[in-house]
Formats: sequence, structure tokens, C-alpha cells
Amino acid sequence: MNLFITGASGFIGKQVLSQLAPKCNKIFLLSRTKSLLKTKEFFKEFDNITFIEGDITQDEVVKNIEDLKLLQNNVNTVLNIAGHYDIEVSELDSYKTNIIGLQNIINLSLQFSKLTIFHHISSYVAAGSEEKILKETTLGNAKKFGDYYSRSKMQGEVILKKSALSKIKIRIYRPGIVIGSSESGNIEKTDGPYYFMKFINKYQEILKHLNQLKVFPLPFNQTAILPLIPVDILSNWLCEAVVNPTKHKIRTYHLVSKEQIKLKDFVEWLFKEYSIDLKLTQLPESDIYKHLLPTLGMPKELLQYMYYDSKLDISNKEEDYPHHQSYALEDITSNLIKGSKRFFKES
Repeated sequence: MNLFITGASGFIGKQVLSQLAPKCNKIFLLSRTKSLLKTKEFFKEFDNITFIEGDITQDEVVKNIEDLKLLQNNVNTVLNIAGHYDIEVSELDSYKTNIIGLQNIINLSLQFSKLTIFHHISSYVAAGSEEKILKETTLGNAKKFGDYYSRSKMQGEVILKKSALSKIKIRIYRPGIVIGSSESGNIEKTDGPYYFMKFINKYQEILKHLNQLKVFPLPFNQTAILPLIPVDILSNWLCEAVVNPTKHKIRTYHLVSKEQIKLKDFVEWLFKEYSIDLKLTQLPESDIYKHLLPTLGMPKELLQYMYYDSKLDISNKEEDYPHHQSYALEDITSNLIKGSKRFFKES
């Protein structure tokens, strides 16, 4: 396999490429100029990587014509991980990276004479939340997304499926909320459930004084879920799918656990790990919390996910990769909290 990869310097990309590299013949890693030295240092142990200077937000993605010719004559597999993974991202930045950036990578890939398959990392949010059971082919309604990130991920999938790349194999992966390694708990930024962890870590002593009240009020749905997936397990799943693609022409996968944890259970586990004896009590739904959440260090965009109770169907994943490693979040909660504490202390 001669692989062209974008986003390899990111949280997911570093894990994925470290596992994929030994299984590839040649790897062509796209890196922005300002990240090139750091990326080369991280992957210095692999001698089959060629570093390509470029930027997905530019019409001419690849900076040097020699590099472009190298790609045109060698690449047979593309793995596009690059993109904005942030619910707070602005409309402009989400459009520039997740839509224009993807279109630019598609246009570049069309020049690869030996290309047989295009792998794209999307997100579970692309399916929206209007239906109780979200099939792996479901796409959300553009007018009903509560943040620009989710909408851009949906629009990216539409662009890819309608592109000229539809003549080759296309794989779309929709990871759940990516969290730290199941073994180390290490993370690189505050996102998703880590907003709750950061809040509890910062105010743990105050929260302990509330133990006599026994309850902590929070705006959420009792049936709301957090489709969490540790980054190392996600990387294992992605590597297997990239190395061993099925014969399907186009295939989409929800990359989440079969049993998805409820938000209520997760936050109460966090309380327990911090020796806080509180149970969540549900506040009535109201948009006023969009203004209150930022005062607690949480973005207003988080509110919609506190009511997310759709079930993500994983039929394609179970059919094509039945031996994927399973995981139980209750078994790794302690590691996740240890990793988050290290991150909050250092940041």
C-alpha cells in the first residue's frame, strides 16, 4: 500500500499513522510548513515516510511540483484525517477546513493515476439527531444543526459522495467522541466530556461541600448518551479498516461501542472518582443555559449534546469487522481521569 495521509500530526493522526506505517510500502505525509519539523521529529523512526509540504485550504494543496509528480505516480490509497474537530469552531473556519479543505483533497486525489480507495474521517454528528436510531447512511438536516462543526461534517460527506471519486472505493468513518487512550488516558485538548472533567477538577472542593444536598442540578436529558471512544481503540479499528477494506464500493461506519454510556452515568462516575457524593438531577430544558454554561467553563454549543439521545447503528461495522476490539468505559474511567488531571495541571 502506498498511502497519502493528511492530518497525521493531530491527536488521531499520530496514533493511526504510528500503527499503519509498518504495514505500508510508501507513505506520503502532507504537512503544513510550520508543522513540518515537529512532524518529522515525531515520525523519525519510520524510514518509509516522505514528507510533503502543503496546505489543504489552498487550491494548490502541494507546494512543490516534484512532490506532486511523486504523488501522481505512486499513491493508491488516501486517508484524509485533516479537519477541524471542535464544536466551538467558527462558520468560516469550519467551511474553510472541513468543506473547502476536503474538496481540495478530492481534487488532488483525482490526479493520482493509481488510486483505488479514498478513506475519509467524518464524525458521528454528521448523522444529526432527528431520529432515535441513526443508520450509518443517515445524514442530518443542514438547517437543524446547532453548531457549524456538525453541519460542515455532514456537508463534507455529501461532497465526497457526489464527487468524481465515486468511481473508486470510498470509506467514510464516523467516530464517536474521541477521548484519551484507554491505557494512559493522555489527551491534547479540552473537548467533549473533558469540559465536565475540567469543571469538576477545578471546583472539586466546592462540590464536596454540596455532599449534604445529595444532588447536583444540570440541564440534560435522562436518556442522553455520550458515544465515547478511546483514541487507541479508534486507531486500532481504523488501521484494520484501511489495511483490509471490504469489496463494497461505498461504505460508512459508525465507530462507537455497541453499548453507549449515558451522560448521567458518566458524570456520576466522575463524581465518584473525585469522592464527591452527588447524583445529577435534571433541570427543565431552556435556552438560558447557553448563557450560563460559559460561566462554568463550558461552551454554549455543548448544551445540545447534553440532550443527545439518538442510538447509533453499527450494523456495517459489526458485519465487516466483527472482531474489532471491544471496550467498557467503566473499566477505563480511572485512567481517563488520571490523564485529564495531568493535562489540566500542565496546561
